[in-house]
Amino acid sequence: MIAAIHQPLYLPWQPYFGKIASSDVFVILDDVQYPVGKGYFNRNYIKSANGPVLLTVPLKGRGDKLTIREIALDINQDWQNKHWKTIQLIYGKAPYFAAYSDAVQYIYLGKKWENLCELNIALICKIAELIGLKTKFICSSKMQLPEQEGLQRLIAIVKSVQADQYLTGAGAGTMRYMDEDAYMRAGIGVLWHKYEQHPYRQLWRNYIPDMCILDLLFNCGTESAQMLLDCSTCVRSNEL
Repeated sequence: MIAAIHQPLYLPWQPYFGKIASSDVFVILDDVQYPVGKGYFNRNYIKSANGPVLLTVPLKGRGDKLTIREIALDINQDWQNKHWKTIQLIYGKAPYFAAYSDAVQYIYLGKKWENLCELNIALICKIAELIGLKTKFICSSKMQLPEQEGLQRLIAIVKSVQADQYLTGAGAGTMRYMDEDAYMRAGIGVLWHKYEQHPYRQLWRNYIPDMCILDLLFNCGTESAQMLLDCSTCVRSNEL
């Protein structure tokens, strides 16, 4: 069984979902410290007629020691309606918008979101369901794990879900700090996830890569799951 681990991002881009599609179990790492600086925990891009548009969820505050699941949203801003109206305006004429819009709209307008992590997890799980992915999701905060950090905690997570393969990203930063021998000593094989984005039909003229998962969903619909797999390659380190 293959397990992957990642923090919950806002409307993640397609390689994130390629990793989900390539896994049997996807552990959402929600109880680690929220990172300093800008990232994609509360923002991502959709494609408009004028190019990429950044959707940003306003935060109430971060704090130096808050975990991801403790980050609150600024409920005084009407960002939910604004985000949905922007998505509706931009993708309203996409081939599969009508098929999936009700489900996505419900996430945005069905309740008042106060917690970033809960919002991100709801979007990730619903979009995975709409795409047709069968991957099992579990949050690290719900797991009975020993008091460990870093590499040993990741190993404990993989063992806890009874996986024998750990799927990790093939980015330079990850590769620099990966200790494959430690996983091997724990009886876990390491697979590297490589994602090569293939152009697909988009609205608004030329193809632009690195858009969030909604761009693929609304433009490609039922083909999305296979496209994620076609763009994904899982290899051993000697095959990189």
